[in-house]
Amino acid sequence: MPFFTLSKAAQEAGVSKATISRALNSGRLSYVEKSKSGYKIDSSELFRVFSRNTSTALPTERSETLECNPYLDELLSSLKEQNKQQQDIIEDLQKRLDRSEDARQDLTLRLEHTAKKKKLFGIF
Repeated sequence: MPFFTLSKAAQEAGVSKATISRALNSGRLSYVEKSKSGYKIDSSELFRVFSRNTSTALPTERSETLECNPYLDELLSSLKEQNKQQQDIIEDLQKRLDRSEDARQDLTLRLEHTAKKKKLFGIF
């Protein structure tokens, strides 16, 4: 199981180092170890949160003697469509999760502010 530094993780995911750093700080992305030399990020954790950058991904080998099979072509097409639908669902769920996290943080701040006001005015 390979590990990445912050820079290598950003490169593999195709995002900026700042994006990776924000994800680490918010807890959205976890790390194995943090030392003076930097973060140690597990590859499976990185790709759970971010998609793999296709320009750095290893090319898949294909035989040059593949024959055309209409059944397999149709099956592949169907699987690709299912995969796209599932990716759309995942993106939608991630957006909903992010929005609910923002709402939770907002409510927490409001509750803390209300509690401070009550303490200030001697209600409790």
